[in-house]
Amino acid sequence: MRYVGLEHIEPNTMRLLGQGRASEVRSSSVRFSGGDVLYGKMRPYLNKVWVAEFDGICSAEFLVFPKCDGLKSLFLALRLNAKDFVTYANGQVSPSSSVNRVKRRICWGFCRSHPVFLHYILHGFWGGGQV
Repeated sequence: MRYVGLEHIEPNTMRLLGQGRASEVRSSSVRFSGGDVLYGKMRPYLNKVWVAEFDGICSAEFLVFPKCDGLKSLFLALRLNAKDFVTYANGQVSPSSSVNRVKRRICWGFCRSHPVFLHYILHGFWGGGQV
């Protein structure tokens, strides 16, 4: 099975630079499927967004937005990659713990109030490592 980590996504371009093997991963991971949108939650200013081209597992440092009816994955990825969302995400980094302050992780609880996520909220995509 293929593995995608933050290091495999080029900042700001939505391009996959490489991949690893799931058998070599020793940290927490999340399953994704082709068509899902992966969004890097650590250091949101790096703007790591990718529309999955295959099934695999990814670092738990990604939010995985499952492909769903009524919302094109590419549209969601482009919105997450847009300058206004990057600015918003940077302002939503959770100040609640020293880990989040040091590693600058976006917190889904703060982030989900952005209008781009309305479709996911209305259709109940929550839990299981996915938003």
